[in-house]
Amino acid sequence: MCVGVNVAAQLQKSYPNLKEIGLDVAIDERWNIWILEVNTKPALFPFKKFFKDPSVYKQVKKYADAYGRKLSSKKKAN
Repeated sequence: MCVGVNVAAQLQKSYPNLKEIGLDVAIDERWNIWILEVNTKPALFPFKKFFKDPSVYKQVKKYADAYGRKLSSKKKAN
């Protein structure tokens, strides 16, 4: 199983209503994977900004819409 699936399975035990997670990870010189942070409402804009294929963002947004996540088009104030 991949790291994301393992983390989700573990969190699901304590948070059964969790719908999505975002993982910030690092890989060291020995190929060890380090979890830096787990976000329960990850930002979706990286999918839109960094993937050349717009279908990637559309699929992620479709999933978020399906479970009722409200995506704001407003930018956060600095």
